[in-house]
Amino acid sequence: VIVKLFNGWVVMLSGIDLSAVNPMYSWPLWSILLTVFFVRDFVQWWTHRLLHRVPFLWNFHKVHHSVEQMGFAAHLRYHWMETIVYRTIEYLPLALLGVGLHEFFIVHIFTLAIGHYNHSNITIDRKWTGLVVSGFIGLLCAFGVADISFLNTYSLMIKVVFVLSTLLFGYFILSRIMKFLFNSPEMHIWHHAKEIPSDRSNGVNFGLTLAIWDYLFGTAYIPYDGRDIPLGFDGVEDFPATFKDQIKYGFGNKS
Repeated sequence: VIVKLFNGWVVMLSGIDLSAVNPMYSWPLWSILLTVFFVRDFVQWWTHRLLHRVPFLWNFHKVHHSVEQMGFAAHLRYHWMETIVYRTIEYLPLALLGVGLHEFFIVHIFTLAIGHYNHSNITIDRKWTGLVVSGFIGLLCAFGVADISFLNTYSLMIKVVFVLSTLLFGYFILSRIMKFLFNSPEMHIWHHAKEIPSDRSNGVNFGLTLAIWDYLFGTAYIPYDGRDIPLGFDGVEDFPATFKDQIKYGFGNKS
């Protein structure tokens, strides 16, 4: 709705339809999705930092940090005001790009699944996550999904060999740098840690899907796997426990 309204205002004020004149829509679908993914994740990373740095916004974000046991459902405990803050900030650059609902939905479902995984209480060896990522990309390339067509004219045998090669690449090579590319349960649990380094009072590991922003901007922190560390924040034991009290938390609260 915000994207449609924004594009409508631009048309009304300038006569320019962003979705019609945007050169990005002459690109293959895979490149559009990749652009949307990186732009959205970068904007979300900064928005996430904002939620931790601004006291008014932190009061809303505390609902998410009130979980004391990590599990995939923790991803779904958040204050409704977070949706307004995140979506308003992230949709404006996406609107300027002329991003459509179809592309956004594909990226959103992918990142939602990653978010569930990052909040889960499981550990998967990076060799396997590297294999899955490379294999997924290999399948897309081999069978022409998302307008990737450079292997379309080759035989099935060549496509199979290509996919197997990407699996080996992911297992033996990509896995070595996965921790620097993608967020993980081992990384994200430290974002929820009750005790964080004194020089990182505003938090660590703000990445939602990608880990690269935390490494680039110096907020990455993974001293060990952290599986049994206390979660929450000072005073979490006194935080409202009911849904009714949590959805109205942050309005009038000073800490």
